[in-house]
Amino acid sequence: RPRWEAVYPGVELYSVRVDSPALEVWALRIHLDNRAVRPVVGPETEAGLRYGTVKSLRVSTFAQKYRCVAAINGSPFDPSNDREGENRSIVGIGVEEGRWVSPAVPAYGALIFHDDNTAEVVSQAAIPLDKPIKNAIGGFFIVLSQGHPRGNTVIRNPRSAAGLGDGGKTLYLVAVDGRRRASVGTTGFETGQILS
Repeated sequence: RPRWEAVYPGVELYSVRVDSPALEVWALRIHLDNRAVRPVVGPETEAGLRYGTVKSLRVSTFAQKYRCVAAINGSPFDPSNDREGENRSIVGIGVEEGRWVSPAVPAYGALIFHDDNTAEVVSQAAIPLDKPIKNAIGGFFIVLSQGHPRGNTVIRNPRSAAGLGDGGKTLYLVAVDGRRRASVGTTGFETGQILS
């Protein structure tokens, strides 16, 4: 069982190292019903950029700019590299403070935050239009459904994943390091296993 360490009111951290396969994993448990917690998605869009395009930021720069206690890589983007300040097309849904900044991609999943401080993970094909969406961030495929891991990727990669508990009041964010000997990354199915 994980030993969660409080790092901020409503935010707890857990990390683990596994030997076979070699993995380094970090997880956050975020209590969305804690008044000190406010999710931020971005980077924000800039005037003059076309719909669905933002200026790239590293995760560490994003965290510093928005004064985040913690940050994780989110939506897929194109082209993929680590240079900052370049135009990137967001691949999938993006909603910032109620304003749509990029369109949904029906084949992918999304993490949606509502005005009542709850969240849900849904297919972008089934975005709930009956509830106002405060913030949303897209991802690739859903790797855990009804408590069962799923995934068809067999390639190991670094991974970012989000899961929910307590009826959408507790958010779990997981980052798996990859592409190095000490941590080789996970498949989609293995990422679902970690979330479960």
